Amino acid sequence: RRFDEARALAAFMIFDIYDDVTQLDGSLTVREKIVSTSLDYLDALSATPESSAALRVEIARGYQRLAEVAGNPGSVNLGRRAEASELLAKAAEQIEFARTSSDANAEALRAYATINRALGTLEWTSKGNFDKARENYAAAEAALSRLLKMPEAGIDDRVLDGAVSLGLSQSLRFLGEYEESIAQAQRGVAKLETLQEEHPNDFDTLFNLAHAYIYLGEAHTSKDMQADILPEASLSHFDKGVAMLRSLASAENAAPLTRAQYISGLLKRSFSACQIDYARAQGVDDLNKAEALTRSILDIEPDNDLFNERLSYILYVKSECQNKLGDVEAAIATAEDLLRRRQAQVAREPENPDYLEHLYRTHYLLADIAKQQGDWPAACAGFDHAEAAMKRVASLIDAPADYQKENLRNLEDLLHDCGSRNL
Repeated sequence: RRFDEARALAAFMIFDIYDDVTQLDGSLTVREKIVSTSLDYLDALSATPESSAALRVEIARGYQRLAEVAGNPGSVNLGRRAEASELLAKAAEQIEFARTSSDANAEALRAYATINRALGTLEWTSKGNFDKARENYAAAEAALSRLLKMPEAGIDDRVLDGAVSLGLSQSLRFLGEYEESIAQAQRGVAKLETLQEEHPNDFDTLFNLAHAYIYLGEAHTSKDMQADILPEASLSHFDKGVAMLRSLASAENAAPLTRAQYISGLLKRSFSACQIDYARAQGVDDLNKAEALTRSILDIEPDNDLFNERLSYILYVKSECQNKLGDVEAAIATAEDLLRRRQAQVAREPENPDYLEHLYRTHYLLADIAKQQGDWPAACAGFDHAEAAMKRVASLIDAPADYQKENLRNLEDLLHDCGSRNL
């Protein structure tokens, strides 16, 4: 009886209380305490003879929730990526045990899919390992394919299935497989549009459908830019997603994650808009709105890494856009603000390839602006810093992606030019 009571209390804290608290601003540290304390109970219970596959599922989901808080970029988090990776590895170990010991169990398959989706997000956004991310998303998709045939499957499982298609789309986009990336995003849109027709007021369906439109816009943008085509067609997809997220984020007591994704939608649309002459000024206006909203949230919770990352991306795109508009002084000031933020990130986690790649991009951004202005000494110093950061990235990951190899080749050519100028 004591065993059952302790287990029920821990599960109530991790899954019921936690879900309520996530709706509150400034709740990161509270959420961390809730999950870590509950896991102490579950870990102790797992060592007892009464431990079962069902308990392993709860433990795995507990580790996954703690990873979310610690540093999984897909959620409101504290930015501790290495810790998040360790926690998700523990979650994967527990869920593999549960899945193989009770393979037909719906809860085990659901947790397996959820954890593999979280692993895919971490591999893609924090480690630059897009092949591994694709493997994780594919594993989640296979588990959901089985789960959706079971009577226990519900609307949340169908939403997750659509979200996994979007994760696959992003992995493929970064691997340069643009047609397949577009196809996967379209699959996600189709799944979620069907679900919206059946459940027009379901929040999670609307939230993920908005993402689907934005991811489809990103896939089209990447394909067009690779072919040196202006990404005008992508704007209509972004407009759909941003409009939906704006509506969800403007609701009374909108959750922090909803506002974060609205900001992300504005940012991603602005990136495409800034490539197009007639849309560029509107892109900067949207970036200013996104920046103001992000800074207001960080005033309340400065350690919130999800919003810190949003702000850094906003500054990057804003600097590029300001430069294209001819406001070079503002572009340099924005990029220098970003550089300070990226240097602080790397100082906290010097072995994080994702942070180092962001540092490379920021050095390159400043160097490129200087090069366009004919300031070769500043440009060459920036390209040198960028190369050092990119070489560190290549040394930390198993297999650099093609675009990362291309970045290094490009830097070698630029630094060769610097050498020929005796700079």
